[in-house]
Amino acid sequence: MAKDITKKKPSRIKNRTLRKILRNRNFMVGFCLLMILIIMTIVSFFWTPYDPNALNLSAMKHRPTPIAQWGNPDVEVHIAGTDDVGRDIFSRVMVSGQKAFQIGLSCVAMAMVCGVTLALFAAYFGGWVDNLIMRLTDAFKSIPSLMFAMMMAAVFGKGTKTTIIAITMILIPQFTRMTRANVLKIREREYIQWTTLIGMNKFRVMFLHILPNVLSVIIVTASLAFSEAVLTEASLSYLGLGVQAPDASWGALLNASQALFTIYPYMAIWPGMMVTIAVLGFNVMGDGLSELLNAKVSKEA
Repeated sequence: MAKDITKKKPSRIKNRTLRKILRNRNFMVGFCLLMILIIMTIVSFFWTPYDPNALNLSAMKHRPTPIAQWGNPDVEVHIAGTDDVGRDIFSRVMVSGQKAFQIGLSCVAMAMVCGVTLALFAAYFGGWVDNLIMRLTDAFKSIPSLMFAMMMAAVFGKGTKTTIIAITMILIPQFTRMTRANVLKIREREYIQWTTLIGMNKFRVMFLHILPNVLSVIIVTASLAFSEAVLTEASLSYLGLGVQAPDASWGALLNASQALFTIYPYMAIWPGMMVTIAVLGFNVMGDGLSELLNAKVSKEA
């Protein structure tokens, strides 16, 4: 009987964890919102209703097709309407998700690696290393993120590569500050002090003993940083400094619809809604992750 009980324990733990996740409203709402965008983006790699870059002068500024006519073979269906040169807006919105997630993932991944590494060195070694890293971090943090990105675009030119570099540098201070604060607490624990006394390699201590204990903070920070990356990319593209034509971007679509907004508001509704869903989804899911991981940490403590 004892063997049967021990075999059931892992499944019980998994079921308990799954129930906690499902009961966390913030996480589930954010997860569902993001799944809409992720599914739409994945589908856009293989299929879109129309070629997103194809011009169709005979279908310029068509309003969204009413649902009652979607099944009519004689009607050219445009779910979200067309823009001023006849391109299908829904197709362009779908494809724009590729750039948003590509830039977001690249920026968050690079910022995470750089920021967490800097935080480990700053908190573990302390002294002049800590002061140097944190003063540089404060200097970057004092510059408004959008202004810094615009400065980068002015110096190095417009485009996706400059956008990724600029957003990455904006996000690094977030990972550095959040991770450092937690590493300082973990550094004072007895088992970390013991590794120093026995002469264990400092890099081994940082990356094998301290880093796993701050992963929960890093995950939450990454979720919130992703929303900032998407919003900053959309802002730069809206200003004409980010993703360049013919590539589609939610910010660029908003820019293109600005002059016609009062007459054709539908051109701005869809890209604006996608940006809102992305930012809201990552922020809400980040709050949910924070609640779940903090509860787990406090229980283990």
